[in-house]
Amino acid sequence: MPSCAVHGDFAPWNTSMTEDEDGVLQVFDWEYARPQGSPLHDCFHFQLVGVALGSARGVPMRTLRETVLPEATRQLRRTLPQLPGGDAEVGWFLRLYLVETLVFYLRHSQEAEPQHRIVTAYASLLSQLEGRASE
Repeated sequence: MPSCAVHGDFAPWNTSMTEDEDGVLQVFDWEYARPQGSPLHDCFHFQLVGVALGSARGVPMRTLRETVLPEATRQLRRTLPQLPGGDAEVGWFLRLYLVETLVFYLRHSQEAEPQHRIVTAYASLLSQLEGRASE
């Protein structure tokens, strides 16, 4: 499986644009960065973590279908053109991201917080994806 360096917590609140004419993106809070990770980890995290935290109902499948997956497909095709980059590949990278993030939150929590919004949202999303895969 291909891998690359990942930020690990790439989210809107960990970025800012410089106010000069060039408008350079600055990314900070690198404490969860690692040298090897899924090439779509940061893409998925940037798009999903805010939705998961902001909604008591989790991540809507419509958001996933209409926004997250198309952007992840574009990202995969840009960064790894040698891969087919279809729905199946993006779906597996999404499942990997969800599992890795669930494990991260459960491992780094002082006490396992099954009611944490990200844990609840991602576990539900993973369950929905697996339910569709078995149909």
